[in-house]
Amino acid sequence: MTYTIQNQQPMRSDVGTFPITGGEGTDWHPIDDLEFLSGAITVDPTGTLWLANGSDLYQYDLVHDDLLFNQSLERFRVTEVMGMAFHGDDLMVIDNTTHELVCIPAALL
Repeated sequence: MTYTIQNQQPMRSDVGTFPITGGEGTDWHPIDDLEFLSGAITVDPTGTLWLANGSDLYQYDLVHDDLLFNQSLERFRVTEVMGMAFHGDDLMVIDNTTHELVCIPAALL
């Protein structure tokens, strides 16, 4: 994800796709909210892209370039997502406030 600032003003926010082998981004997808800054990004086993901002979880539709609110993770006592990854059927989230690892069953997303 990139976040571009010019003259102390947000100019654009994008999600980039990269080849699995690394290297330059191959495709850039805009986020309509210029001030959106993700604390973590992950992909689930089905290929769905997930982003977090604060305690909020979003899905990003790469086909339609839509950022879709999924839910707040506050009900799982997550206040600020610092990192996340899928492990099997669970979303593992690191909370930046408590520095705890929170396991959320994917069925609850």
